[in-house]
Amino acid sequence: MPVIVINPFCSDKIGLSKVGVIIFFPISPEVMVVFYDGKIYDNKKYMVVTDEQEVLNLNRYQVISAEERIISRDKEELCIYPSDNELINIRKENISKKKIDSGFDGNETFVATKSRNIFFDFDLSFSKLPKYLKKIPPDCRLVYKRKFNYEARISLLVRVYRLPSLIRENPSLNKVDISKLKNGYSKMQRFMDDYWNLSKEDRIITPDLMKKLQTVPITYYPVNVE
Repeated sequence: MPVIVINPFCSDKIGLSKVGVIIFFPISPEVMVVFYDGKIYDNKKYMVVTDEQEVLNLNRYQVISAEERIISRDKEELCIYPSDNELINIRKENISKKKIDSGFDGNETFVATKSRNIFFDFDLSFSKLPKYLKKIPPDCRLVYKRKFNYEARISLLVRVYRLPSLIRENPSLNKVDISKLKNGYSKMQRFMDDYWNLSKEDRIITPDLMKKLQTVPITYYPVNVE
C-alpha cells in the first residue's frame, strides 16, 4: 500500500475529491511523487527533502499503511520503526479498522463506499496549512468536495445562522461555546466561498433565503453534505 492519502486540513475526512487532500507515492528510494490541493498548499513542482525527521515521518506513514510487509534497502533503517511505540500503536489502531466500509442498496447491488483512512499524525513540510486556515478551529473544518455544491453551501449557512437549533437537534454538539463555534463556521463559510470562487451574486444571502434559514425546521436542511 505505498500510495498514501491524507488530509491535513481535516485528518479524519479523506477522499480524492475532497478539499485539502494530499496523495504521495514513492517511486524509488529517493524520489516521491506528490499530488495535492493547489488551492491550499504552496505550489511547488520540485523540492528536495533534507530534514531527517521528515524522511522518518514519510516512512512512518508507510509503516501505518502497509498490509503485509515493509521493504527497506538495509536492515539498520528497517530496525528503527519496531521500537517506535507511538507508531506501532497507531498502526495497530489502523489495521483494526475495516478495510472497506460497505453498504447494500436493497436492489441486490453491492456498494463499496470507502477504504480505510490514514489520519494525518505526522508533520510534513509540504502539508503545512496557511495561517488563515489555521485560524479555523478543527471542529469547524467541514471537508467538502472541491467542486461547488449548492447544498453544501446551504449546510454551512445553517451552521452559521441556525446554530442553537442545530445544537438542540444534535446532542454531540452539546457543551460547546456557541459564539466561538459560530465564528469558526463563519470563517469556514468565507473560505469555501473563496475556494469555490463564487461570484458576488452567488454569495448574496437574499431576504427570502435568510427568512427560510431562520424559520424552516432545522431537519429540513442537508447539514451533513460532504
